Amino acid sequence: MTQVGDAYLNAMLAEYAALAQTSGNRLESALIRYAETHMQHPVRLADLARDAGLSVAPDCRCYKHQTGRSPVSDVRQRKAEHAKNTLMQVPSLSLSTIAQRVGIKDTATLCRLLKQQTGMTVRNIRRLGDRA
Repeated sequence: MTQVGDAYLNAMLAEYAALAQTSGNRLESALIRYAETHMQHPVRLADLARDAGLSVAPDCRCYKHQTGRSPVSDVRQRKAEHAKNTLMQVPSLSLSTIAQRVGIKDTATLCRLLKQQTGMTVRNIRRLGDRA
């Protein structure tokens, strides 16, 4: 290739990389906004896509490519963090109330989610809150 051809190819690749990064940031921002405004509801990929103005399959693949995680797993992570923070701030609050606040169907699912996402049991999280 010529120098002009190499320069043109490099410019195209740089532009593609910049656009891909912008797209990833847009998707992540949309996901965070959705998770925060719909915290008390179950996670539905179609709802996330519609709310953010995205198409389900292509944008989910792009999101996973950019972050290494699925959009639904990131929403679940945010729900687990919100539940953990609530448990630490108000250790006496019932698990069923917290599950309802974060859109989890029952306490067993909430306990499992917290253990998966934080590596801690509900009892350990409550103890951390008591110490604070």
